Amino acid sequence: NWTYSNAGMVVLGAVVEQISSQRFEDYLRENIFKPAKMNNTFYNPAEAPKNRIASLHSRFGSNDPLEIEPRKENPVHGIASPAGGIFTTAEDM
Repeated sequence: NWTYSNAGMVVLGAVVEQISSQRFEDYLRENIFKPAKMNNTFYNPAEAPKNRIASLHSRFGSNDPLEIEPRKENPVHGIASPAGGIFTTAEDM
């Protein structure tokens, strides 16, 4: 039986780092993104050109329990991990 697990993906990322002697994000960039010509795919959004990353919008921290107010831009991007969080475009997919 197989079940997806975020923790399992993090362990898998650690295995890739151990075997390849590279950081997981460097391994992805060199062995997957570059050969596939995924030029607009980024593990770390801080490395991406600002015009290639969508603005995140949320209601977090809002005092709007009925969620009537429009969402506000949230410039904080999460940190990617082997469990997810990579930024890409439809073209790259």
